[in-house]
Amino acid sequence: MVEYVLSYDRLNERIKGRAQDKKKALKILNEIKSDFSFKSINRFKNFLDNTLMRLYDEVALQVPDNMDLNELYKNNCLIFVPNHQSHADYLAISYKLAGTDYRLPIHITAGINLNFFPVGKIFRSAGAFFIRRSFNSDILYKITLEAYISYLLSKGTPIEFFFEGGRSRHGKLMPPRFGMFQMILSTHRKLKEKKPLLFIPVSIVHEMLPEEKSHAREIDGGKKSKEKTSELFKLYKVMDRKLGSIHINLGQPISVPGDEVDVKDATREVAFDCYRMVGRGMLVTPTAVLAMVLLDEPSGAMTLEDIMVKGGKIIDYCQTFEVPITNSLKAGTGEKSLKRALELLISSKKIEVIPNERLEQTYYVINEQNRVDLLYSKNTILHHFLVPFFINSAWIKVFTGSAKSGSDIGKLFLDQRKRLKYEFYLPTIKRMNVLGLGIVSHYTGKSSETLDDCMTFSKEEMFKLVSNINVFSRSCIYIFEAYYIGALTVKHLYKKYGDEGFKRDQYQSSTKEIFQLEKNHGRIIRYQESYSIFLMKNAFKFFENLHVIKQYKDKPGTYYIPRPSELDKVINVYLQDLTERLTININTLHT
Repeated sequence: MVEYVLSYDRLNERIKGRAQDKKKALKILNEIKSDFSFKSINRFKNFLDNTLMRLYDEVALQVPDNMDLNELYKNNCLIFVPNHQSHADYLAISYKLAGTDYRLPIHITAGINLNFFPVGKIFRSAGAFFIRRSFNSDILYKITLEAYISYLLSKGTPIEFFFEGGRSRHGKLMPPRFGMFQMILSTHRKLKEKKPLLFIPVSIVHEMLPEEKSHAREIDGGKKSKEKTSELFKLYKVMDRKLGSIHINLGQPISVPGDEVDVKDATREVAFDCYRMVGRGMLVTPTAVLAMVLLDEPSGAMTLEDIMVKGGKIIDYCQTFEVPITNSLKAGTGEKSLKRALELLISSKKIEVIPNERLEQTYYVINEQNRVDLLYSKNTILHHFLVPFFINSAWIKVFTGSAKSGSDIGKLFLDQRKRLKYEFYLPTIKRMNVLGLGIVSHYTGKSSETLDDCMTFSKEEMFKLVSNINVFSRSCIYIFEAYYIGALTVKHLYKKYGDEGFKRDQYQSSTKEIFQLEKNHGRIIRYQESYSIFLMKNAFKFFENLHVIKQYKDKPGTYYIPRPSELDKVINVYLQDLTERLTININTLHT
């Protein structure tokens, strides 16, 4: 391996005749390289059986029926591209792909922050190779890493890297980082003898996370804790509880464009193909279903029967429209799995049980301080349900008379999609329209080929539609509440500073104060999870995209409001949406 790396064309040219650079390159290689062996993997598996599997009910791997992973490995260079939720992702994927279900010598790209005693040595022996967070200015480091990647590809070694670049603190998928995609593609092109390159999208989702408290703290503005040995001892605090299951879902392989395609263009194409496939493959889990049902309940408390009915509607929707769900939610086991997840949430004190002896009824309610924890689970699957949310929005506009034609509904869909562009993996406009018409046709029992057909429904047909998808009617409201707060904050800063302008940090620090004031009023803002630094940053980007906020050309970093009336329009749009959803009831259709 050392000989191959040092003879790599670009590195050999760089270090030739330079003893110090050669010595430095060897030191870099020693910092990066994996010490993988199946003997270590066997020990690693035994270790995980006694640690990881005490925390989780199971690590479940789903592979497409037509995929022979061993055969693909023999004939291709496999690159596994997962999303990233927890440090346990490294362990779970290696456990299944190298230790139990398969025996693939998978090498995992890990951040250098995880190379601390004793974790670094354990991870390295299980296939991890460590890279620095940033190295653009260190040419020798970059070329040495490239040479090591070339070595792995030349041997046909499976490689794994997390395309988001870091763990998602909010549960939503983050856009792909291009660095590793481009390095792998460009390095593979230079190999003289090579197997074809295949990227395997990997969707990983946890019922509950060991790091949920640190994620919640960072969402609220707290600093990321540095990984260190003492953090290992904190694991013992969760060893006496169960975290449900880890679900890993492999997508169909993605082949790469030919060498005639520019490597930068090929990088973007492959990266976004992987991103979309990972999004489509995110499994709906029992915990995520409960999170959606309970977080979106306006009254707060629910009976077990109501939870099961609404949870059942979500599961039915998934099975009807091919949204991937865990095996535990499939026919005949869904209600049992939801009850098991409910028990876990109660035991972890996320959900409180409130008996009402007078009514001989028991209610379940989320503890207010744990709403952000459950939001993480909801966010992992929320992108699957954007279209039924849009349809609910359209129904409200049709009912109030704001939408009077299929064209109006189409514009509403595009507007709603635009307002969520900084939050989610989004379906294409074509896919969104096809799915929307499919949903309408299925639940009304009346074939709808155009949006204009939707304007011809009777009250009974409309009721059938909305009663089945009403479970999604509030699913994105916390985001609209957040953007409403962001717009109010911008208006507050405009009133305070006028044409002098304001800074981003002034906006960010003011959003929490405005949120607390509005939440305490209880007039419009209902959800505790409607504030996070991520939501407020995304709202700011959205307002910039609308040109409601602009940056002074002669004062970089200082922002102003070019047309205050446009800002007022944005505020009124969110205010109207939020007010209508609070006041309009589905039962109105039957009156």
